[in-house]
Amino acid sequence: MQLKKSSPLHVEFVGLPGVGKSTLCDRIKQKLQTESIEPSDPIRQIGNLNRAPRIISKSKVILQDFQEPLEYVKQFNFVYSTNQKSLIDFVQVLFNYLYVRNMIKHQDSLVEVLLFDQGIYQAIWSIGLNTPKKFDEILSDVDYNHILNKPDLIIFVETSQNIIENRMCTRSENTTRYQSQHIHYQTINNKYNTFKNVINDVITDVDFMTVTNSHQFQLEKNTELIFNKINKLLIS
Repeated sequence: MQLKKSSPLHVEFVGLPGVGKSTLCDRIKQKLQTESIEPSDPIRQIGNLNRAPRIISKSKVILQDFQEPLEYVKQFNFVYSTNQKSLIDFVQVLFNYLYVRNMIKHQDSLVEVLLFDQGIYQAIWSIGLNTPKKFDEILSDVDYNHILNKPDLIIFVETSQNIIENRMCTRSENTTRYQSQHIHYQTINNKYNTFKNVINDVITDVDFMTVTNSHQFQLEKNTELIFNKINKLLIS
């Protein structure tokens, strides 16, 4: 297969907690492998670890740029400027944003496809979830200089409130602000729709897809649709 570009194709899944981003990411990875296309899903791999090794692994990723202290200061100031509603929110979104940025920055350039079930735009959505600052303002303040692998394809994953809540109930860990009931569903859904509209308006040179991920047959159909889109983007 002749690749469109020398760097990996970067695919990011964006959506509310519980819509099935990680499940879809797993299926796409399996499909790519069966077609002899080499993928990597680095954030998903760390996400599959138990709590303690997961936190340690994320911390190691964040500290990869310890020789660039000014970079940490810059990103700290960026998140601080969003006026998070609580110190806990600030720490959570800062930690996640630094983790995602560094994970993207230090990825293997030898693979053909990078899959992120939580990528840079999902992290930005999380930053904007509990702040009065508008998403277009947040996006304008993002420093993209050190994000070497910006998305080529953003996939918005959606489903119903009932399905999200049922899926969240089956999770073994309390890992999101919505799951811990700090933020109501309608609030995060409104924020998501606003963010989606802003992304479509202001982000250029990126392909977008929206899939509904409610049932098994949709999962299979979406896997094929996304694979076909990735395949087209890979071929020059």
